[in-house]
Amino acid sequence: AVLPEPLPGPAPVRGASAAADPHAGPAPPSSPGRPTPVRSGAGRVREVVRSRWGPLVCAFVFVEGIVILGALPLLPAVLQEGGTSVVASGLVVAGYGAAMALWTPAVKSLVGRVPAHVLMAVGAVLGVAGNLLLVLTTEPWSVLLASVLLAGTWSFLHSTMQTWATEVVPQARAAMISLFATALFLGSAIGTAAGSALLGADRVGLFFGLSAAGLAILGAVVVPARRSQGG
Repeated sequence: AVLPEPLPGPAPVRGASAAADPHAGPAPPSSPGRPTPVRSGAGRVREVVRSRWGPLVCAFVFVEGIVILGALPLLPAVLQEGGTSVVASGLVVAGYGAAMALWTPAVKSLVGRVPAHVLMAVGAVLGVAGNLLLVLTTEPWSVLLASVLLAGTWSFLHSTMQTWATEVVPQARAAMISLFATALFLGSAIGTAAGSALLGADRVGLFFGLSAAGLAILGAVVVPARRSQGG
């Protein structure tokens, strides 16, 4: 008897994976329109460094660290140099924390209704005013008021800048925030060291004057930069 001829099998599917067919060639390259994910930590850092805004935002927060976080640790020492007790000076500077509890909800209520660059401008103005007040006098009442103003600077300027940092390099957001925090605390360390040296030389007023000038320049640069991005 003559056996029937076997039916022809289905045609091979084009583009089948190498796992389905061990004799198939290499998989075609991914579509050029699809972004390639950055996988290594060094690669993510390079993405930030090569971006347009990543290094600038880190430079902005570095200056902010010098003029805001660098000044705060000096306030109790300034009070004690003027004869205020340790306990009293601590209570005065605690006004910073108390003010943060008031400034933070105020800023949150404005987010989305007020442009980001306007919030930054308000923060810069508050910081300039606080530092100029300390240039004029370092009495307990003035240090308390300056602490409240600097808390406003942190709430309006820094919190808005931190949100900005999460947006500038979205494909390497974690690396961007790590560099952002590093720049902030490095600036803080430098600012505190410089302020301590000037305090020891009885020229702490010079530090607060330079801090006021630094915040004015920072505001003059960062506000239009944020506005140019539609914020």
